[in-house]
Amino acid sequence: MNDSLNIIEAYFEGSVPAEEREAFEERCVNDADFAAEVAGYISMRDAVRQQLEAEKRAEFALLYAELAPVRNSAKVGIRIKKLSIYFAAACIMLVFGWFLLWKTAHVTQLSEEYIAANFSTLGLNMGGAETTDQLQKGIAAFNAKKYEEAAQIFSAMTGPGRIEPEAVKNLGITYLVSHRYEEAIVQFDRLSDYDLYSNPGLFYKALVLMKRSVGNDREAAKMLLQEVVDRNLAGNKEAEIWLQKL
Repeated sequence: MNDSLNIIEAYFEGSVPAEEREAFEERCVNDADFAAEVAGYISMRDAVRQQLEAEKRAEFALLYAELAPVRNSAKVGIRIKKLSIYFAAACIMLVFGWFLLWKTAHVTQLSEEYIAANFSTLGLNMGGAETTDQLQKGIAAFNAKKYEEAAQIFSAMTGPGRIEPEAVKNLGITYLVSHRYEEAIVQFDRLSDYDLYSNPGLFYKALVLMKRSVGNDREAAKMLLQEVVDRNLAGNKEAEIWLQKL
């Protein structure tokens, strides 16, 4: 029994301390492989439980049928038939729940692969007058994984009345990699409003929604990706591929 299985069993048995439960749940969202392990555990556990319950109920139904008067045999048959329907419905719900969890893990994995490949370090991709010493400092902090420091530097460069799309973009990316999704979305919305030759704002916003994957995030991300493709915006090639997979 590996460590992951021990952790998963402890969580569902209720023996995980309260302060660790949040970390477990966050890991399910952010770690696609771990989410798949959890889903597999749930599937196996529920299948075993349902099988045992089915066997017990079937044995009871058989015994009841043997002892019941002949005039009640029809009623026993009806009850067994209803029981079969209930079990069938339970299996359908199990499969449906597994499918939803797999889809969420799949969408999250696509975003994580892109983030790992493109946001491990920052460079100067837009250029322009905003490429100041402060911007360089923010990039250096980000590349050193000092995300809080980087966020402070980029945020100071994006105050009211300041046109700093590179800083806005980098601030959004910094929030994304540090799991501050709401704040990342705000910055990418701002970025998408700039009149730029190549503007990845909408694509990056879709990326955040895919990474977060809660509620209707997946559907919202699909709509944004479709808009990126339709308008031939930055990220359209990746968006077109992802739309085929979502």
